[in-house]
Amino acid sequence: MRGLFAIKRAVVVGLVGWVWVFFATPLQAAYCSLRDPVLAINTLYGGATTHRSVVKTITGKTRNAIAQRLPFTLHFNELGRHTIYVAYYQDKPLGFVHARSELSDWGLIEIAWALTPDLTIDDFFFQRCRSPECSESLRQRVLADIKGQSLDNILALMDRSANALVPELAQKYKGESELVLSLLRSALKTIAATQYGWPNTVLNAQRIDFLNSALKRNDMHVRVRPLREAGEQYWATLLDDSIVDTKTINMFDIYAGSQEIARLAQAHWRHHGRTGVFQWVFSGDREVLAIRFSGIKPEPSMEEAFIQLVGHRLPSIENCASASQVVGVALYHSLYHK
Repeated sequence: MRGLFAIKRAVVVGLVGWVWVFFATPLQAAYCSLRDPVLAINTLYGGATTHRSVVKTITGKTRNAIAQRLPFTLHFNELGRHTIYVAYYQDKPLGFVHARSELSDWGLIEIAWALTPDLTIDDFFFQRCRSPECSESLRQRVLADIKGQSLDNILALMDRSANALVPELAQKYKGESELVLSLLRSALKTIAATQYGWPNTVLNAQRIDFLNSALKRNDMHVRVRPLREAGEQYWATLLDDSIVDTKTINMFDIYAGSQEIARLAQAHWRHHGRTGVFQWVFSGDREVLAIRFSGIKPEPSMEEAFIQLVGHRLPSIENCASASQVVGVALYHSLYHK
């Protein structure tokens, strides 16, 4: 009897182990890696001259942050060490390459995504897909709908739970809607995971991309400027923490050769429950040279209130007529202390 019991127990344990492997493996593979990083980067960014890999540990904190932005989040088996790639043309960041897997009726679908520095969709291709629906035709049609789109734009293509396409899109992709839904959910997780899992990598790329666009110089280099106590005191005298998260302010001196040509401020803004990153470039004579909202966008009216300051000199604090001018003056004085 003991021998028979031992055999039965071994069979049960073996079956349990087989079931665990069968069901756990797809979940653990949900963060897939690029099979051939160089080939993937050349496919998505043909003009890239080099690339850099950045390895990070995706933690429960990242998972919780994603859950605040999406109707769903990462599975616990998707946590751990993972890699994204930053593609460059010379010193200019072209974008991020990030591979993901999604479960489907045909098994795992592996997708290589390309994101712009601003975290919008740039391109994608199927790294692995056994479904007959994974055609080049479908890829091109989906890309036409999501290229250049942000996380919020893609969310708007689905219902509130992100479990179904909006009716117009469901009709357009009739017979393919489940696969398209998986692609959109994968795009959302890729954007959110990149934003919250690699925040410093994203901010660095956004800063360089912004400066190249704003100043159009090829000979620039950036030096970190500490936010001195005088700047912090100036913030405290002007406004509270409700518009700008003052703990996130970073300051930079912009040089061309040995000559300083501008200064840059980068911080997180807050408005009506939303938060994102904005960047400002100032000249030494109070002119706002450029402003960019990266990633998450505010309401159009707020964005316009700030963008209209570009190309103008800031007034004195006594003559500020709007909250956007007050923020600009506070940032300027934090940079220049004058």
